[in-house]
Amino acid sequence: MPAKAGRWAGAGLPGIMAPMDAGILANHLAALFLSFAALLAAFRLMKRHRLPFLSDYAAFLLLSAVWGFALWTIPGFLDAARALPAGSPGLSRVPLVAKWFGFPFHLLQLYFLTLTLAGLLRIKVKPSFKRAYAAAAAVVLAVLFAALLTMLGGGRRNPFAFLHAQTTNAYLLFQALLYLWGILRARRIEEEGRRRAAGWFSGLYLAGFAVYFAVTSWVTWSGGIGSALIGAYHIPPLAVLAVALRRGHLAAEPAAAPSPTASAAVEAFLSHSPLTEREREIVGRLLAGRSNREIARDLFLSHQTVKNYVSRIYKKLGVTTRLELMNAALRPDPGPGEK
Repeated sequence: MPAKAGRWAGAGLPGIMAPMDAGILANHLAALFLSFAALLAAFRLMKRHRLPFLSDYAAFLLLSAVWGFALWTIPGFLDAARALPAGSPGLSRVPLVAKWFGFPFHLLQLYFLTLTLAGLLRIKVKPSFKRAYAAAAAVVLAVLFAALLTMLGGGRRNPFAFLHAQTTNAYLLFQALLYLWGILRARRIEEEGRRRAAGWFSGLYLAGFAVYFAVTSWVTWSGGIGSALIGAYHIPPLAVLAVALRRGHLAAEPAAAPSPTASAAVEAFLSHSPLTEREREIVGRLLAGRSNREIARDLFLSHQTVKNYVSRIYKKLGVTTRLELMNAALRPDPGPGEK
């Protein structure tokens, strides 16, 4: 970052705290405030609306906030506080290690961003994609880690610097392509409210990303603005998401409505069953064809907790499979525990 005019001298710690740039401090604190404000807002949306893709979006924002704090703020403060003109040998390696630790954050950010856009666009992510992504991420991290060890070992060549540049470029490209894909895919959504929300969400992220990249790459005085933009460019898409949720444009996809006869039979079955309110809620989802993992995501429970609930439900109702549960629910005037 370029130097600013105002400087704060390290009082009482000569030789330990060098003069710190007031502009750097203010801009980093602004970036932190904006990042964690966006994160808090996303968590509130997730808690209120309980849509699965909101938890992926909160994870994406959490990684962005922690990445900015750990890999921008801390190294920035350390660089500003170096005591010796040549830099302390201990501090000089901090930016290098911080850059390497940025790659796991980047890979996880792309993963949760993909899940967020897929949920927003109502696209089911197959387990094969998750396995393939995990394998590719492991290969990339292994190569980068080997290159970093080579560099820290004092090798003549610098493979890490080359891989750092190329992998960063690839990350930026894939992130921009994800936003572009979200814009194009949103046009195929039939529901007008969801189509607009998904399009604006992806479009604002792409625009903010482009502005941030342009400012930090081509504007000579970009130090302060670029730092603040790390947190700021999450705010407009988050606002669009909040408005769409409040207007009901992003409600969960409704399940196929059962016939009146089947619905009445299920209600009678549940009213006579010795189940708790939570167990009835789970039975309703089981009868709607939801898997245990989907129920866990819907109710913000662990997969094992849902399995325990299902086992207790089967035991109380005297059934052993979902088919038996469905037959019992659709049987006219079923009694509790009947087979």
